[in-house]
Amino acid sequence: MPSTSFANRSRWLSGALTWLKGREGPLTRPPVSEISIIARGNVGGYSAWQGVSSSLQTRADLEAHIQTLLAGRCAEIAVFGQASSGAGGDQDSDLGQATRLLTFLEAGLGLGAALTFRSGYETTLELLSGDAQLRTKVEKRLQHLHKVTLKLVNTHRGQILKVAEELIQQRCINGDRFRQLLTEDVI
Repeated sequence: MPSTSFANRSRWLSGALTWLKGREGPLTRPPVSEISIIARGNVGGYSAWQGVSSSLQTRADLEAHIQTLLAGRCAEIAVFGQASSGAGGDQDSDLGQATRLLTFLEAGLGLGAALTFRSGYETTLELLSGDAQLRTKVEKRLQHLHKVTLKLVNTHRGQILKVAEELIQQRCINGDRFRQLLTEDVI
């Protein structure tokens, strides 16, 4: 089990998130070009992808993005046995963004059960706080996506740890090394 010190926990989670965002499969993205856990300002690192641009997204695309927002919390549960408060706290936190995006999907993008436009992205939390039925629908879907993401993290825990450990040692890896790590056998 990785060290539970704050620094190592943060670095491990960066590796886990990078693995989830960069791999082929349910959370597919264009090829990763670089991954870093070098902090810059209040950002703990970054992942860069080749050719990322798409303003037209499907429900599946947005739900995959929501899963990447839930991934850090799931990684904490899978590796450390419980989640910390790191995923929440305000509307710009991972949980805040996931909640807003799923609410917007349902109430503003026409990708939910209804076609009625009820809210822009900036006012989704106000809408959600006053609509119990929508809140229940969003909570149920967030719980489902969290469960699916946690299963994915548990299934690929070995690969995630390998990428995280490489990042802790190197602090920055390129896309070719990332893909090499994903194809190596996990001990």
